[in-house]
Amino acid sequence: MKNNSEGNQKQPKLARTVVFISLFLISVLAVFVCLHHHADVFVPVSSGNVAQVLEAEGNRLFLFTDPYCESCAECKQILNTVCKDEKVQCGIIDVSDLTEEDQETLNRYEIFKTPSLILVQNHKVQIIKDNLNEDIIRSAVSGISGNY
Repeated sequence: MKNNSEGNQKQPKLARTVVFISLFLISVLAVFVCLHHHADVFVPVSSGNVAQVLEAEGNRLFLFTDPYCESCAECKQILNTVCKDEKVQCGIIDVSDLTEEDQETLNRYEIFKTPSLILVQNHKVQIIKDNLNEDIIRSAVSGISGNY
C-alpha cells in the first residue's frame, strides 16, 4: 500500500499557488483601476497637427508649454488640479517639438511665449498669455462643457 502523505502534501502547495496567483491578479486589477481612475487630464497634441486640433469642432482648451519653462510647469500643475476637479481634459502642446507648419499656426494665433492658454468656444478663440494664475485658469476651464 502506498503512503498517501505525499499526495496530501501536494494539495496544500497547489492551494497556496492558486491563492498566490489569485491575489496577484487582484492586485494587478486594483492597480489598473487606480491608474485608469487617476488618468492624466492632459491630452498631448502631436507635432504636425496643431492647426487641425485648434480648428476642430467643439469647446477645447490648450496649454502651450516648453519643457524648460518654470512657469509652464506651475501652470500645468494648476491646470491638472483644476481639470481633475471639473472632470475635463485639455490639450498640451509642447512648443519645443513643432513643425514649421505648427510654428506658422502659432504665429497666426500670436503665440510667441509660454505658457499660453487658448480657449476655443464655438470657433471663437480666446488667447490668455499673461498672468496665468489659478483664478484665470479656473475661469478658462469653466468655459469647457464636457470632455475634449
